[in-house]
Amino acid sequence: MSSEEQLASRLWASLAAARGFAVYRLRVDLEQPALCVVDFVSPSITHVMGIPSDAPVDEWLLLVHPEDAERVAISHVHALREGALFDEIFRIYHYPKAEWVWIHAVSRLEEIDGEGERFHSGTIVDVTENQRLLLEREELSRERARLHRLESLGVLAARIAHDFNNQLAAIQACVSVAVHPKSAGTERPKAMLHEITAIVASAQRSTKDVLAYALADTGRAVTLHFDEVVGDAVRVAENAKPTTPYRVESRRNVIVRGDRGQLERLLTNLLVNASDASPAGAPVDVRLRVEAGAAVVEVEDHGEGMDAETQRRVFEPFFSTKQGAGSGLGLAGAQQLAEQHHGTLEVHSEPGVGTCMTLRIPLAPPEPMADASETAMAAARAHLAQLGEGGD
Repeated sequence: MSSEEQLASRLWASLAAARGFAVYRLRVDLEQPALCVVDFVSPSITHVMGIPSDAPVDEWLLLVHPEDAERVAISHVHALREGALFDEIFRIYHYPKAEWVWIHAVSRLEEIDGEGERFHSGTIVDVTENQRLLLEREELSRERARLHRLESLGVLAARIAHDFNNQLAAIQACVSVAVHPKSAGTERPKAMLHEITAIVASAQRSTKDVLAYALADTGRAVTLHFDEVVGDAVRVAENAKPTTPYRVESRRNVIVRGDRGQLERLLTNLLVNASDASPAGAPVDVRLRVEAGAAVVEVEDHGEGMDAETQRRVFEPFFSTKQGAGSGLGLAGAQQLAEQHHGTLEVHSEPGVGTCMTLRIPLAPPEPMADASETAMAAARAHLAQLGEGGD
């Protein structure tokens, strides 16, 4: 036996003994790139996916979890057509184990020997345990966030009670002045009513901030035009702050997934805050662009700016730069909404220059491609739905 034959024999023995991964090669149909047949697969495919090594590719796809099926099918077709890397982590139903398992599949299109034949070669790794640990860590992180919110709400209750007592005392003082005999026939009652109105408005803003923070949820995510949401938020801010000119530079047709009401509330919060931080009549700049797979909104004011310590604390619940006005929950709630949309909210500020808040929200994935494989995908989803009903 030659050295090459010995090496091939050892390699085959290693593949046959493997348990946690499998390697494969699919022959691509030149006439219909979305179709392919199994050219080679290691015996360990039976351990990893629970299927025989001679099972056709269609049976592989039928094992995919209903919630992952469309994403995997689209990525698979895209990789075959465009020669792109297929790199997906998803769930499949493992019949021998009678349970859903996680696999990580990576493959790339290649041409063999320059003969025009094309193959998709790759590996499949069982990552079930890793995914379970990851999900457990995510759940622990969410639980810590919930506990932190509950702790914050306890502090909030005491603070709101104190603030409301002060506001009630101020209202009572205004009423006493308004009804005093010496105020009859003067402008004092009218002035006191204006003062009471301002106090009530402040209390309403605090209440809205508290409710937004305490009752925050994931909302209802839909595919939407983020540029339209930005435009709506600007119009709301213009009505709330009519003396502030908002200068908008917006890219069109920026598509994201999220709750429209929550995103509009988040942006309006940033726009109103920027106006509050600006000198009278100073403009607020609003810029929307696409960068690295995300929609990026910058809201920049030209006010006094913040020092490093203030920037470090600006997203803390109950921390406010408005010197007694507001509950200090606005930016904490805004950051919370950004994170719920798998995005980020960052601050950059320079004393004497101004502050720029940067919101990043991931772009929505492309819509499913309309092609001949849709019928097969629909059949796969129907079959997977039946598996899902009987696999728990």
